[in-house]
Amino acid sequence: MSSRKADLIAGVASIVVALLFGFQGRELSLASKVFPLVLEVFLVMMGLVLVVRGLTGCKEQHSDQEKIDYGRAWLVVVASLVYVACINYAGFYVSTFVFLTLLSWWLSDRGRNLPSLGISGLFGLLVTAALYATFWLFLKVPTPQGLLF
Repeated sequence: MSSRKADLIAGVASIVVALLFGFQGRELSLASKVFPLVLEVFLVMMGLVLVVRGLTGCKEQHSDQEKIDYGRAWLVVVASLVYVACINYAGFYVSTFVFLTLLSWWLSDRGRNLPSLGISGLFGLLVTAALYATFWLFLKVPTPQGLLF
């Protein structure tokens, strides 16, 4: 599949997903609609960028084709499914921390060593803390509770 065609498909798909989310969330109160609305606007804007890029043919020129690492792609898919399944058991924040830490460590180009695990752990901790502050403290939106948190 050409890069232009892939951009068009991804752009239209993201716009359709954003519109479906907007349709689903139309009954939400204004306070609980703010965050999803920001994400929907972002999805539409990025979708439009992809559609325009696909129509105008703007793409980076590469001398050789980039190869897709299907092993990494499947790892992300399987890890995401395990993450979603674990949210109700371990809790949203614990599952998110473990998921982000282990996946970023495994996919890291620095290798699978202790310093790399430390950097990945710090990354997971910072993102999880940002999610906690956003959802629990700022928006006061409950997240799935598990056995651990």
